[in-house]
Amino acid sequence: MKNKPDELPKYHDLFISTIAGRDVLKFLYEGHVRIVEPQTYGMSYTGRYVLRGYQTGGKSRSGQSKIAKLFDVAKISKLHRSGEHFKDALPSHNPQDSAMKVVFATLPKASK
Repeated sequence: MKNKPDELPKYHDLFISTIAGRDVLKFLYEGHVRIVEPQTYGMSYTGRYVLRGYQTGGKSRSGQSKIAKLFDVAKISKLHRSGEHFKDALPSHNPQDSAMKVVFATLPKASK
């Protein structure tokens, strides 16, 4: 079921609160469990709701983990907090994510 243009995604408030609380997320994405430290949540230039996160565990189609990825929120299911927390944003984190025209929540730039 697609969201209407003015309808926020099911997990909108959860994404905002987990970024603020630095909560690690666990969810299914493209058939794989992902464990992710959320960095930024917003809307892409194509109008999709997206989550930028650092995947610390689980699997992926590409076989790549331990990198920051852009997740299409519409493809996320079974989302919940893992019960773990993380300390800081990635050193490469940019609060004005270039993939997003609107940012709803983001971590501050990592301190050096």
